[in-house]
Amino acid sequence: MVTRLARKIFKTAVQERFDPRGRPYYWIDGELICCDEEGTDVQTLYQDQKISLTPLSLDSTAKIDLKDMEELF
Repeated sequence: MVTRLARKIFKTAVQERFDPRGRPYYWIDGELICCDEEGTDVQTLYQDQKISLTPLSLDSTAKIDLKDMEELF
């Protein structure tokens, strides 16, 4: 199913682990607390148990009028 990206809320946990050579590394995980909105990737994968196709964009620019920021400088 074609879905949108869910807004997920996690109870974050960090675990110290060790690789086969005894060097420490940290594993970040967490329990999913909330996210079951209709039409999202999480709802489709975990509740409907269907494949999710979610188009993503790498542009992380905030959706604001940049001219408002330019006026500050």
